[in-house]
Amino acid sequence: GWAVVEVEYRRREHPGGGFLGSNLDVAGALKSLPKAFRKLREFELEAAQETGFQIGEGTAAPIDPGGLPIVVVGHGTGGTMGLWLTHQRALFRKAYAKLFPTLVVAIAPVTDLRLAAALNLSEGAVPLYIGAEKGPPLEPSEAPRKYSEVDPTSLLYRDYGGFGRGAGEGKSDEASGGQDNYAEECPPVAAFCFGVPVLLVGSEGDEEVPLAMVRTYHDARLALEPRAPPSRLLVFGAEDSHASLCDASSETWGRVVTEIESFLEVGSFSS
Repeated sequence: GWAVVEVEYRRREHPGGGFLGSNLDVAGALKSLPKAFRKLREFELEAAQETGFQIGEGTAAPIDPGGLPIVVVGHGTGGTMGLWLTHQRALFRKAYAKLFPTLVVAIAPVTDLRLAAALNLSEGAVPLYIGAEKGPPLEPSEAPRKYSEVDPTSLLYRDYGGFGRGAGEGKSDEASGGQDNYAEECPPVAAFCFGVPVLLVGSEGDEEVPLAMVRTYHDARLALEPRAPPSRLLVFGAEDSHASLCDASSETWGRVVTEIESFLEVGSFSS
C-alpha cells in the first residue's frame, strides 16, 4: 500500500490565503513530511503497546519519507497547484531536496489561468484567488506578473523556452490563452530547471474545466520535450464529470492508479 497524506491549504477567505499563501501551504506540506511520518510512527508504536498488536516488517510507516517516491495528486485547484509545484525546486534546497515530487498527477487542472479568467470559470474563481484575501478580484491585465508566477502555462514557457510561433500558429487568442505574450513576460531561465514528469487527467464530460484547455497544455509540453519533462494525458468520456474524475470507487480512478503504479515501476510512462 501507499502512505497517504491529505494536504490542506488556506482558501482565499482565510488570512494569508489566495495568492501566494495557498501555494506556499502546499510546498510547506511536502517539506513537513518527515515530521508527519515521525508522528505517525509514534502513533503506531503507542497503539501497538496498548493493544498488543505486532507491527509486521514492511507494514510500519517509514520513519523518513526521503528517498521514497513522492507522488503529488491534486484535483481541480489542487491539480493546478501541483503543476505550480513542479517549478518550485528552489524551495526544496539542501535537506529538503529529497522531498521534491517524483511525479505530479493533475486531475482536471486549470492549466491556463489567463484563459480561465477570460472564460469566467467557476464564477470568477481565478481573479478572486489572484486578488487574495483582502483585495478585489484581479484580471490578467491588472496583475500580469502575479498571473505569471502561478500560471502553469506561463511557468512552462518560462522554464523550458519562450513561446515558439510554430506551436501556436493558426490558433485564436482564446484557444491559445494569449500565449504569444508569454515569451516576453516569462523569459527563459538561464539554467535548466530539473522538472517533474506530469500525468494529466481530463474528461469530455467535465463541466468546469474544458478538456481543450488541458489538451493545449499537454500539447505544449510535448512540443517542448526533451527540455520539458515527460507528460502523459489520460482522457475519459462524457460520462465522467469534473467531480467523478476523483471518485476513488470508480473505474476511472482505478485507471489513474494503474498509470501511477506503472510509472513508479519503470520510471517512465508506458507507450
